[in-house]
Amino acid sequence: GFVRGRELERAASAGRRNRGAVAAAVCRRALACLGVPYRWGGTSPWGFDCSGLVQWAYGLEGVALPRDADRQAAAGAVRPPDPARARPGDLVFFGPPGGGITHVAIALGGGDVVHAHGRVRVDRVAPGATGPGARLAAMVRQVRDPLARPMP
Repeated sequence: GFVRGRELERAASAGRRNRGAVAAAVCRRALACLGVPYRWGGTSPWGFDCSGLVQWAYGLEGVALPRDADRQAAAGAVRPPDPARARPGDLVFFGPPGGGITHVAIALGGGDVVHAHGRVRVDRVAPGATGPGARLAAMVRQVRDPLARPMP
């Protein structure tokens, strides 16, 4: 295989940009897809699944992440598992009590996330959330910063 020069330039520039700039760009890209339908296995604006949206938004900023949510849950540094404290760009992972990771969302800050669930949408998942985010709020398993290196 080969890598296009444009992709190398984008990856190199992502390495030079600060965390906040990359995270803000990732959030903007994901928010630009609001209303895009959910498609199992989807990785494009024609349709996303949860991990496909994350992989796509980060990939456009030169950050390679694994395809599946459970593997994305091993990327980056662990943060406190409180979505209300998650920084924009952090990944919030969900799963049933005693189960594995089954869903991922991109934190927007203030307890809000953007994710593909029926369609790409924003939900509040902080403790005490009501509406559609309430069920997800009870299933938060971990928060990770994919732009930071894991702690040894």
